[in-house]
Amino acid sequence: MSNLYNKISKLIETKIDKLFGQDRTLNHRIYNIETISLIVLLFIATIITLLQQRIEVSIIAFICLVVQCIFFAICNSNRKVNIYSVLTIIFMNISLGILARFTVIQGIVGLYIIMALLYTILLFSGKKRILILIIETIYYLFLIIYMLIYSYVNL
Repeated sequence: MSNLYNKISKLIETKIDKLFGQDRTLNHRIYNIETISLIVLLFIATIITLLQQRIEVSIIAFICLVVQCIFFAICNSNRKVNIYSVLTIIFMNISLGILARFTVIQGIVGLYIIMALLYTILLFSGKKRILILIIETIYYLFLIIYMLIYSYVNL
């Protein structure tokens, strides 16, 4: 029994070291943290929408989940973070729209917005950071206004 435990713990340790070890750059480790959290959030959203019997929304969330898993696998195989980080931000925003509109996770959307903005600040620099932050801020303002109008109409 302890031999199996040692093998499993060693396997987990090597996987964590492979994704977050010193051989990865800081940008790559930040990308891995953000992508794993997004994958978990999309998985939860898929399950919740399936339980709520909203099949079309669960299909969209599942497609975003699969695409994000593909980006994660490709990025960790060839170690190119920049293009995949931009694609992750795009899918993060699409996922945020899905979560804000159709799931029970509406209460954490504010925290998710802060997490996405911090991710952008940590991952990019210079003019690219400023441009992406401006675009994201405008998008989040529209999303918040949409959520307020939608919640006001459904009262």
